[in-house]
Amino acid sequence: MTSEQEDPAYSNVRDEIFTSGADENLELEPKPPVTLKKSSLDDVYNVHEEIGKGKFGVVKRVTERSSKTTFAAKHIRLSTAGSGSSRDDIVREIDIMNKLHHKRLVGLIDAFETSRNIVMIMEFVSGGELFERVADADCLTEREASFYMYQLLQGLQYMHTKNIVHLDLKPENIVCVSKNSWDIKLIDFGLAQELVPGVTVTALKGTPEFMAPEAVNFEPISLATDMWSVGVIAYILLSGLSPLLGEDNNETLANVTAVEWDFEDESFDVISDEAKDFIAQLMVKSPRKRNTVTQSLEHEWMKKSASTNAIKIDTKKLKQFLAKRRWQIPFLSECANHPKMLTEDEILEKSVNALKAVRRLSTLSSLMNLKSRPSIAPSLPTLPSAKEDVEDATGSNEIRKGKDENDAGETTNVENVLKEEDDEEKPKGK
Repeated sequence: MTSEQEDPAYSNVRDEIFTSGADENLELEPKPPVTLKKSSLDDVYNVHEEIGKGKFGVVKRVTERSSKTTFAAKHIRLSTAGSGSSRDDIVREIDIMNKLHHKRLVGLIDAFETSRNIVMIMEFVSGGELFERVADADCLTEREASFYMYQLLQGLQYMHTKNIVHLDLKPENIVCVSKNSWDIKLIDFGLAQELVPGVTVTALKGTPEFMAPEAVNFEPISLATDMWSVGVIAYILLSGLSPLLGEDNNETLANVTAVEWDFEDESFDVISDEAKDFIAQLMVKSPRKRNTVTQSLEHEWMKKSASTNAIKIDTKKLKQFLAKRRWQIPFLSECANHPKMLTEDEILEKSVNALKAVRRLSTLSSLMNLKSRPSIAPSLPTLPSAKEDVEDATGSNEIRKGKDENDAGETTNVENVLKEEDDEEKPKGK
């Protein structure tokens, strides 16, 4: 892919970036906006080997004929019979990338369109996925982990100042610029959305174990939706464990909506309280209570001196986590590419629907149990006089009438609760 050689002195390379460049101005000069061209890609670029693939298509290395500069060409299949990507989605991605000019975000250079494909020409990043590099290094310190997260937050802060939410933050989308550098870039803006004040946006897309509760519940998303994912990424980087991953999508989504996670694994025995607090301030169910990107950049974990968090963290579990994902991702991509199989989005939607059905049954069961619960027997009254007996008989009729009305009310209550759930599950529009 490149003539660069892997630098074996991982620690030396990493030490350099921890002591320089953290506070430099990372915003880049805006370039003329990219528009789709109808001309041939081959007229402008020499196309070389395939360097990646996914559910969207393939990525190839290309060199510009005039400058000999190397770029990455993302070939995206247009929708046909339910497969591929819609042209509108790709145009939206191009529009968003035209607004992003930052050192921590991969840049868009050019774009071409044919009847079947759209090709997006982007910066060439050759360092591989950050998590893969960290796992290959055999050990990690909190100092290093905090700096990787700091870089991610730098790119995200720039996006959030423009009211753009990424919505697909995960390890695969955090890459190193080159093999002898630990500078990172955030990639893949295919799900990104620009938020407009007063306009409600919902988005049932993404990877289940990194999705925020509001996304799973089809509630309005916000900049805070990204911050939940940042917390999950930090949790995995420090422990090698996925905090919400279940046996299948249904269980994972249930864990997300229930916010069921903890620091009980022994992996966290050596992790500082500051690091755990950094995560805990992000993995909060209420979006309003999560730390913002600016608050996260100013968190004590980011400011902690190197002398107090230099304990080496074993990356064995991180290797296992990545090995499992390497198996899962090609399978999901193949499902998305096969015309007779469900797409990844359809699988996710079915999982969410199944989760909602379980909730409805649970709600109905609780209400029915409440209705059938026996009342506590009152203490025995003293024997009434004849006059009191008549009055009591009349009162009993009123009580019976009231109980019948109450039973009918409880039945109506069940119906109302289910109706309210149906109303809540309806998309609120964009």
